[in-house]
Amino acid sequence: HTQAKEQRTREQRANEQKKKLLRLESYDVMSKTHRNSTFIPDTLETINAEERLKVLNRERICFIRNILSQEGFLNQNENEARICIGRGPISFPDGMVRKGGIFLFDDLLTLARKLVGNRCYRNEEVVEFKDNAEDKIPGGIEIDL
Repeated sequence: HTQAKEQRTREQRANEQKKKLLRLESYDVMSKTHRNSTFIPDTLETINAEERLKVLNRERICFIRNILSQEGFLNQNENEARICIGRGPISFPDGMVRKGGIFLFDDLLTLARKLVGNRCYRNEEVVEFKDNAEDKIPGGIEIDL
């Protein structure tokens, strides 16, 4: 009886570890110098195919919406199909508040100044991707802050 109970406990721990790994595998740190920048490797196809990834994407977007201004672009322009691609810290060259965050989605890029570390961002600047810039500008676009 105790062996069966121990086996179930080991299986439960293994399942919990597997769930944690599945949750963590969705995030990928891309650079040793920017350890806080995360890029999500999920594609539109994988997110639409797996309910678990849909939920994770909704949670990421909800988190970002909550730390940005309630009157900001992201909260005023909800899009159920929006995909969070990445986020990370940035530095602004001027202003009283120089630290900020960059939030990359499949349809827009948001820059905001950090008021409280990873809790409150304001003064959003939004760049919407209305056209495929790669077709118009072969080298891509450089955003100079």
